[in-house]
Amino acid sequence: MARFYCLRSKKCLAALVAGLLLVIVLCTLPVNASTSTSTQASVEVLPSGNTSCGYEIVNLRSVIFPRQALHQADDIGAIMLRNGRIDIKLGKTVAAADTVSVWAANVGWPHSTMKVYLSADGKAWDYIANEKISALNFNKYDFSGDFGDVRYIRIIHSGGITILLLDAVCVKGG
Repeated sequence: MARFYCLRSKKCLAALVAGLLLVIVLCTLPVNASTSTSTQASVEVLPSGNTSCGYEIVNLRSVIFPRQALHQADDIGAIMLRNGRIDIKLGKTVAAADTVSVWAANVGWPHSTMKVYLSADGKAWDYIANEKISALNFNKYDFSGDFGDVRYIRIIHSGGITILLLDAVCVKGG
């Protein structure tokens, strides 16, 4: 009689849980099964000038496919697991930043919690927001304020067993 010792090993159990979470995420991604030939698309054009979106991953913890959080929103996001963190460098420094936009979605119940931090140099971080994310589809979350010069954004996924999907981060200056 075969016995399963895998559940007694913490590493094996963690691998099983991670695999299960990946299956859940893949099963919740939208599927286009249309037989018609017409295609509808929506594009959000960000104003040019003093606007910059994520360009480079600087630091991360518990994030799968982190590069999916770079550039403008495309409905394909990075997977942030419990207590995940990602530090993203913008394409350029945004002077006199007044709006931070984050595109995010939630997988799981009841919701994910996203904490947002900003930095000019990647060393000193300013906390700007704590947002509950409950939508299953990507939504844009805007945060307004007088943020000064911004070059880096840090997103931390805190909370329970939910998964936070992070599609894009952008900053606009006044």
